[in-house]
Amino acid sequence: CGVTGRMPTLFVLTVPVLIVIILNSVIYSLTWSKIRTETKRLEGTIGEKANSDRKSTQAAKNMSLFVLVFFIQWWAAAVNGIWGMIAENVPLEMFLLVTSFSNIGGILNGIVFLIMRRNKTRKSAPKPTVVCVSKSNTEATEVK
Repeated sequence: CGVTGRMPTLFVLTVPVLIVIILNSVIYSLTWSKIRTETKRLEGTIGEKANSDRKSTQAAKNMSLFVLVFFIQWWAAAVNGIWGMIAENVPLEMFLLVTSFSNIGGILNGIVFLIMRRNKTRKSAPKPTVVCVSKSNTEATEVK
């Protein structure tokens, strides 16, 4: 059961995993570059009043978490495929690493989702307001 033989393994497993890793790296790099370019453009147009820098930094951090999880999930499969191209026999331990890390990916994606959700709820929570009233002044001053 499964893919056996050197050439089928190369074309069915190794090449697709390597292509996906390379394409993900390129696409995420281009996306990060676009975010940075737009941030700089907005800062020049709107000025310091824009929160674009903070938001782009947060978007880049979130994107980096997903990229990190992707590499953690698939590094063993890529190494296994390259090892299979170079050597005739790949050790069983390498196969165990491949199955373990590819299954851990779902757990890690869930953790990243929870981190992003926690950060979003922290930022959307209302900040408490303190009202200061002075004896000499009849107006109330709001302090945030």
